[in-house]
Amino acid sequence: MTSSNTLIDALFDGRYRIRRRIGSGGMADVYLAEDEDLGRRVAIKIMSSRYSADESFIERFQREAESAAGLSHPNIVSIYDRGNADGTYYIAMEVVEGRSLKEVILTQGRLPAKQAAEYTRQTLSALRFAHRNGIIHRDIKPHNILISHDDNLKVTDFGIAQAGASQMTEDGAVMGTAQYLSPEQARGGQVTAASDLYSVGIVLYEMLTGKVPFTGDSAVEIAMKHVNELPEPPSSRVPRIPPELDQVVLRAIAKSPVDRYQSAEDFDGDLSRAVQGMPVSPETVEAATAVLTGVTAATAATRVQTGVPPPRRPVPVRPRVPDPYRDAKKRGPRVLPWILLLILLGIAAAAAWYVYTQVQAEVTKPTTVAVPLVESLNADIAAERLVAEGLTVVVREQPSENVEVGKVIDQRPRAGARVEPGSEVTITVSIGRDLVEVPTVTQLDVEEAIVALEDLGLIDITQVHVFSRRPPGTVIRQ
Repeated sequence: MTSSNTLIDALFDGRYRIRRRIGSGGMADVYLAEDEDLGRRVAIKIMSSRYSADESFIERFQREAESAAGLSHPNIVSIYDRGNADGTYYIAMEVVEGRSLKEVILTQGRLPAKQAAEYTRQTLSALRFAHRNGIIHRDIKPHNILISHDDNLKVTDFGIAQAGASQMTEDGAVMGTAQYLSPEQARGGQVTAASDLYSVGIVLYEMLTGKVPFTGDSAVEIAMKHVNELPEPPSSRVPRIPPELDQVVLRAIAKSPVDRYQSAEDFDGDLSRAVQGMPVSPETVEAATAVLTGVTAATAATRVQTGVPPPRRPVPVRPRVPDPYRDAKKRGPRVLPWILLLILLGIAAAAAWYVYTQVQAEVTKPTTVAVPLVESLNADIAAERLVAEGLTVVVREQPSENVEVGKVIDQRPRAGARVEPGSEVTITVSIGRDLVEVPTVTQLDVEEAIVALEDLGLIDITQVHVFSRRPPGTVIRQ
């Protein structure tokens, strides 16, 4: 294959005049080029030479490029052409004037919640269209999300980066992807639409906090954290993030695919409600609580690691129903109808009693509620959330050097715990810095004054200097 340096200003495949390289990765290089046949600028993605002899990779590249070429959507980079030249394969695509989302995050840091939600909704719009057409992206990350100067978002690299389990230890193969990899991809399992939505959840987490939830020294270490480690809610890093947005993110990055959003539409609907300050769906609240407690994640991990399917309910054994005709046959034809009637009435009465007892059991059965997350909220808002869940609020006040006055420092029980309705939840509220009454020391000796003030924590003896030439009782602070 021609080197990248000799490609500049060369005519590639007899049609594309290469101008400059605009990006590179472990699998391909991207160049800005002029399509001399149609007179337009294009981006040419040329497969790296180290994959040009890999038949399986070439087959995937061609098959996925052909599928992606059929995706025509405002939030998906258009693919114009594909082929092979100079001993390798390439894809010609639309040029997006702007920056990648990764560049935006690196230069701007965390994004405002509304801006992060808008970028996420455009990404979900692209994935909704792709998933409906049977295309799974497999490599959603901010590097593959391009933002134009007018804030229109385009998703690129559909189906090209095939980061399977066999590539986990290759240098550079998935290092850029491991932070956004779904647990099933890390285990080499089946990739579905829910896998893409998990990656979107990680990207949303990074936009809101400026950091990804899982980091490590290697791709393998990071991937294993996706499988085994529980994430911190985004609000634990940025307290201003509302609880509804917390819940959306936590459901999106649930360990098990069945606990996540099953479609981009559901994800988008909850996200829209969350940024408007509206409650999200009950399923999302339950899923987010399960992620915080780790119950669902642990169960899913155990099933995957052991290969044991979920337990099945035992098939109920029905009691033998007596045959009244056969049992009453010897008693004569005149008594048979009455025996049949009595037996049927008895069965009906027993069935009615059974139904009644089951209904009563359901009615009287105690229910539990999940304690919502209220840490870092204002005390009034926290109390409203707890009361709305049918819980009793007990408020404790505590001085704090770091937490604003009126904010919740701690809650007991912790968020996610299941308790009976009416149970007490104690919230500890900051009253700001602790105050101490300053005593009168004007009539005391120097040593006695120092000891009295030091006992109250008002001075540090190392910060006090006494000068022997000054009158007795004079204290000078540094």
